[in-house]
Amino acid sequence: MAKKSHSETILPSAPEIEAAVLGAILIDGRYFEDAKTILQTVESFYDSRHHTVFAAMESLASENMAIDLLTVIQRLREQEQLEFVSEYFVTEFTGRVTTAACRGWISKHQRCPAKCGSEYPRRGIGTVGGGLLSR
Repeated sequence: MAKKSHSETILPSAPEIEAAVLGAILIDGRYFEDAKTILQTVESFYDSRHHTVFAAMESLASENMAIDLLTVIQRLREQEQLEFVSEYFVTEFTGRVTTAACRGWISKHQRCPAKCGSEYPRRGIGTVGGGLLSR
């Protein structure tokens, strides 16, 4: 039996964790830098709509603008992405996070990534948000 090449390997996905990470950033934009340090690229997100939202956040951060629900939706509007990623879809992210105390959780796991999300190491998203939903 032929062995699958790296390009044929399907990486694991965790859309609920992706949504929680994006929701935490929308609640408190300071999470963005911690998440960006770990994720490094929009390719860490499996869902292409999540790629689009994170890219809008990156765009705002590159201009030293606040990252919150209103500014992200406005940036998506400016980029003509709201037909692909609706305002309602973006707003739902904040409901995935029960507290803005996730900043400490993200910072803690940035130093100790092996403790959480080890089933998603190649995507990185598990490291950032693997425990957010259990809080």
